[in-house]
Amino acid sequence: MSAAAVAVPAAAIIAGCHPETVRRALRSGELHGKQRGKGGTWKMRPGCVKKWAANEPCKHQLPAHAVSLDAYRSSRRTAS
Repeated sequence: MSAAAVAVPAAAIIAGCHPETVRRALRSGELHGKQRGKGGTWKMRPGCVKKWAANEPCKHQLPAHAVSLDAYRSSRRTAS
């Protein structure tokens, strides 16, 4: 993560929402960020926050054809 990374309070200001909304989006994977250890401070790129707030994909999002882990596991079970 670069030196320009922002924490949750700053991301909430950028996005114009409550900090808990940002945390919820981070936990769900809707917004990209890094957390050092469980319960650590979240850090994210301001550009990702702006794209998320505008409901646009950022360059870090997975392609639409990505498969969930559960679907992958079930396909591996049936192939064996």
